[in-house]
Amino acid sequence: MDISNNKQIEKGLMFLKEEKYYEAYAAFEAASKEDKSLDLPFYYMAVILTRRKEFDKAFGLAKIAMENDYSNKKSRNLKAFLLIKLDRVEDAKEAVKENLEYDPNDYMSHQMSLKFEVGRYIETAWIDYMKLIRYVPKACLDIARTYLEWGMYDEAGYSAETAFDFDKYPIHHYYRGACKILTGHYDIDNALLEFEHAERCMPSNCYSLEPDDIKILEVVIENATNSAKACYYLGLIYLDLKEYELAAKYFAKSIEQDGSFALAKEKLEIAREKNCLDKKADIEE
Repeated sequence: MDISNNKQIEKGLMFLKEEKYYEAYAAFEAASKEDKSLDLPFYYMAVILTRRKEFDKAFGLAKIAMENDYSNKKSRNLKAFLLIKLDRVEDAKEAVKENLEYDPNDYMSHQMSLKFEVGRYIETAWIDYMKLIRYVPKACLDIARTYLEWGMYDEAGYSAETAFDFDKYPIHHYYRGACKILTGHYDIDNALLEFEHAERCMPSNCYSLEPDDIKILEVVIENATNSAKACYYLGLIYLDLKEYELAAKYFAKSIEQDGSFALAKEKLEIAREKNCLDKKADIEE
């Protein structure tokens, strides 16, 4: 759905990004009243309630979102996940089955289906799942991003770790470590080990970066002693978002920690140049 002309949804997303949940919910609720056929306002209201662990209320809204647009995979997956949280196991199994019938490549539903396997069947289920995702590590990362959006940090960290060849991907380790902190359990020692591992990974193995990852990288930078590469990756995200001043800030911070980091130096020059051009264009206008 194109939200560019829906001011209430835009406002809601802005508040949600700032974690101002009361204001975000009010904006999405206003959008849902303007047009009851929309899916996104109901989906994001469900997300907010999921973050608050009000699973029963969230389920009703996720169901409406799914019914309004069945092609919205996140709504379908949120409905199934909430059924699991509500201990409605048989209903959850049916929801996951329907999801996979609609989209056999719904990796999140495949992963959720593992929760229904017990005893000797779980090993076979895991082998089948690992075969499925062997060449698509991004599938595990996208699942982690979705759980992060829902405020389900344990599940997000776990999902990042399920990637085949997990050890070589820095962003997966950042997720694993940051989620240990975001859960509130403050498993800081193990989180720092994950961050250290990620910093040793080759930057070329950071194959995917999205705005969803900003929160994770901020947690890394706030807690890690050495976060040169995390700063570099965050700079790349802001560079892609055309927020050149922020990009330059994080590239410079990366170089402060590792003066030999040539990639950060190269990107810092690009960010500064683009920032100057932007400011010049603003003055000319």
